Amino acid sequence: MSGTVIIHRAAYIFMLAMLTLIVQAQDQEKLTYAEVNPRTYQLYLDQDWRALIREGRKALREGIDYYYLRMRMGIAHYELKHYQASIPHFEKAYAENPDNPSVQEYLYYAYLFSGRQMDAVFVARDFPDAMRQKLGIREQMSVHSLSAGYTGSLYETEDAIDGVLALDTAVGDGFQSIPKRFNLFGLTLNHNMGSSVNLTHSAQLLRKTNFVLSRFSGLNYTISDQTITQFQYYISPAIRAGKGLVIMPAFHFISYRIPGVVTSNGMGGRTTIAASSTHNDFILSLAVNKAFQYVNAGLSFSYGTLNNKKQYQAGAELTLYPFGNLNLYTTARVYKLFEYYGSDQMADRLILQNITGFKVFSWLWLEGEGSWGDYTDFTEYNGSVVYNSLDEINGRYAGRAIIWLKQGHLQFILSYNHTDLTNYYYPNIITEDFINTIHYSSNTFTGGIIWKL
Repeated sequence: MSGTVIIHRAAYIFMLAMLTLIVQAQDQEKLTYAEVNPRTYQLYLDQDWRALIREGRKALREGIDYYYLRMRMGIAHYELKHYQASIPHFEKAYAENPDNPSVQEYLYYAYLFSGRQMDAVFVARDFPDAMRQKLGIREQMSVHSLSAGYTGSLYETEDAIDGVLALDTAVGDGFQSIPKRFNLFGLTLNHNMGSSVNLTHSAQLLRKTNFVLSRFSGLNYTISDQTITQFQYYISPAIRAGKGLVIMPAFHFISYRIPGVVTSNGMGGRTTIAASSTHNDFILSLAVNKAFQYVNAGLSFSYGTLNNKKQYQAGAELTLYPFGNLNLYTTARVYKLFEYYGSDQMADRLILQNITGFKVFSWLWLEGEGSWGDYTDFTEYNGSVVYNSLDEINGRYAGRAIIWLKQGHLQFILSYNHTDLTNYYYPNIITEDFINTIHYSSNTFTGGIIWKL
């Protein structure tokens, strides 16, 4: 036998021996229920939540899985305020023992504190009356919340109005409208339609005052305070289609009236430059949201008929909760908007948004928002917010304060919004050239109150 063969056989025997030792060591270290149960119970009694989570993960990896282990791990995450991480453990425990009051309460609040209200309502449908009364859960067919809001805007348009008055007299007939102020009032009703459907109604009244220059037969006519009145009605059912999965179709109706332009002809008569008109638009939209651990993902689609055009819009969003709760979150959204006038494509826009919010105190959250892209004829929040101004919206930055009072039953929202816009002269003859381009900005303030019943 050659020396080479002897060396190879020796190496093989050595490797086989080492593998045997490793397997034996693993068998010796493998956890058993008899070890896991008292160890995790003691960590639970000691409230050593992080060590309990580590031991529980080891046990689950080795196939040790039972009701009390899931409860202990769920409670450990819950006490660390990792509510989203606690949910899978409470769900597992609830599936094994749905009549246990402790797991009922923990699962309900874990859903609630993770922002999954519909899952909380759904699981509570099977709770006994005593538990529902303890948790303050209302009847399934009941009003969930009432809200009222006011938005007012201050436009920095003095220079813009001067720019309109200086319009070249060689420009053909048409008009240019510069906003001066607007006031928006809104009421919203949210109520449950059973354990799997939540319905939202919203009605809003907007009054917007513009400075208008109309050019007719080569002559300029100005209106210093033209007031446009707009009524809006929005309805959207949120349908729970599975754990963490919500589907939300929506319909938004908009009706606004533009007063006519009338001037004296200098001989005691009056000349109508433009007759008053009423316009009706609508938006159909659909949003789908799915909650995962630490992440929520969503898709949205809409079709609109704003400003005598057609809008097709698709969006995607991703929200990250790095701590497994609502103490810190950030949302990234991307939208693609296609707009048509008849069969002609008028726009192909990309819009980006980012919102970051964090908890300051137990009663105060702050949010910051930045947006990029042209918002003209754009809709957001599943079609509930509509930008149907004729002006091009170039960028938007906002800040919000969300204040909770009355043990979470009363919410105040205060927000500030700065927007950069571009305004144009619109000739009666359709053209792709922009005439008398004017840049200006607006500062919008919103106050709202929400009463959760």
